[in-house]
Amino acid sequence: MPLFHGLDVTVSPAENLAAIGGIIWLMLAFFLLPLVAILGTAFTTALPYRLLHFGFTILYSVLNFFHLLADIFETPVLGYQITLMGFLFAIGLWLNVVSWRWWHGRP
Repeated sequence: MPLFHGLDVTVSPAENLAAIGGIIWLMLAFFLLPLVAILGTAFTTALPYRLLHFGFTILYSVLNFFHLLADIFETPVLGYQITLMGFLFAIGLWLNVVSWRWWHGRP
């Protein structure tokens, strides 16, 4: 269970989960969608899917960028979180290039 959103960690897990249940479901979707994309990439190379895949990588790069900005302006600044989000953003940019090249049929 992630500890975030200013919730008191001494409260029972059931109360915490009720308070952030919607966020937990969104996090699950956020982490599962790339897994679905991996499966799609493994089983199809259709041009429409390549375009969808490129758009998907752009979306995740934008979301990671804004998450990185939010972490930078969070008080207190947590170095490990900024490092993680910076790393994820850099990987996302690299995946944008790879996805662009795959969409256009370049090695």
